[in-house]
Amino acid sequence: MEQAGRIPPMMELAPLARAFTRAENPLYFVGGSVRNALLGLPYDDLDVTGAASSQQAVDLARSAGGKASIRDTEMGTVDIAVGELALEYTPFRRESYGPGGGHRPQQVIFTHRMEEDALRRDFTVNALYADVLTGEVADPLGGLADLNARRLRSCRAPMETLGDDGARILRMVRFACQLGFSVDPALYGVAKAMVGNLGDVAMERKRDELLKILLSDVRYPGLEKEFAAPGHLRGLLMLEDLGAFYDLLPQLMEGRGMEQPGRYHRYGVLQHNLMVCAATPPVPALRLAGLLHDVAKPRCFYLTGGKMHGHDLAGEALCRRMLARLRLDNRTVDHVALLVGRHMFDLDGSARESTCRKRFAGWGFDFVRELILLREADVVGSGMGGSLYTAKKWREILAAMEAEGAVDSMAGLAITGREIMEAAGIPPGPAVGRIKALLFDRVAVNPRLNRREVLIREAKGIYKGLS
Repeated sequence: MEQAGRIPPMMELAPLARAFTRAENPLYFVGGSVRNALLGLPYDDLDVTGAASSQQAVDLARSAGGKASIRDTEMGTVDIAVGELALEYTPFRRESYGPGGGHRPQQVIFTHRMEEDALRRDFTVNALYADVLTGEVADPLGGLADLNARRLRSCRAPMETLGDDGARILRMVRFACQLGFSVDPALYGVAKAMVGNLGDVAMERKRDELLKILLSDVRYPGLEKEFAAPGHLRGLLMLEDLGAFYDLLPQLMEGRGMEQPGRYHRYGVLQHNLMVCAATPPVPALRLAGLLHDVAKPRCFYLTGGKMHGHDLAGEALCRRMLARLRLDNRTVDHVALLVGRHMFDLDGSARESTCRKRFAGWGFDFVRELILLREADVVGSGMGGSLYTAKKWREILAAMEAEGAVDSMAGLAITGREIMEAAGIPPGPAVGRIKALLFDRVAVNPRLNRREVLIREAKGIYKGLS
């Protein structure tokens, strides 16, 4: 694939670019926008750079009718707004870092040389510059050749590039998976040797990179069909091989090398978790649940004499701690943990329909739909071509419930707590909630009961039984 040395200019930015050019400090796009424009892929971040100082950039942007303000004086970052477009400007600079994999440089020196600015960046395909006015591409480090070869190569010696920022190891995985690029062997080898530097990176940055890797197969729709393997599966395997999971999700690695009964599983515990994650649809909570659904199996194996009983509920508790450590929001933590805790329900398909209906109503229909997808992924990820009977059974029961007008929350009941108290002649207290819960179960099994006059009669009968 030959790359042109020019990208289409953005006409709405022409006045801004002309102002910089007249000041003899041309304005350049840099990074992902240039890379993706050359690849014919969409982009959303508009990072711009040039030799102008931060204050000069503010003055020039304002002279061209834009809005601008300095966000970070140390790094030189300027926020520029031109109509609906938001740009982030940083002057050409070189940086120096202390030991470890921390991200913030110890020293920043502004420069007029593009080559020095390029050397501080991560990969050569991200060190391409395009004149905002003309679209002409400048390539100080040979990034165009690497783009043509679909290859990730570091801007400096790999040890220097990765040593500046440990998160670049995860960015390497992400770009390789999203774009279907190979990784320069020297870069990959150093990443593996320096993976311990992830410990110096803020957890929030690692979380964000992990989530992007888990969804790398859908970052650029249509590009995935060119890949030999799904991007997110490749990413999972790379994270395992690099040893990055020891930092991101260390409990997951307890399943490495632990075999499972050959009758049900082709893969060991860790590999099975990865394969199930790969088989789930591209929904963050589902992919996390797939990745962690059997995370507690190794611990339960030693507690139950090799049977792994209770790994679902133990996994739910372990999952909560793991995802909280990753700084995921409480709602996501709770949702993923519940998927893990309930993934073994009705494993053999023997649960009665009434039992399934009660569970489904209590769990919520949207949750059950995700649980069905997780069950299907669990079967596919076993590698043994097992039966999808329970998933089919659940889907049929759920469809019947929705067709019958079943509700999946207490708020959907056609009777209130006050009406229960009036019907049963009881004061506020635990009995009211108990009656309402039993009414909810009965409506789940038979949605036709969900009428006020019927539920009043049912409430009276339930209270007599409780008495």
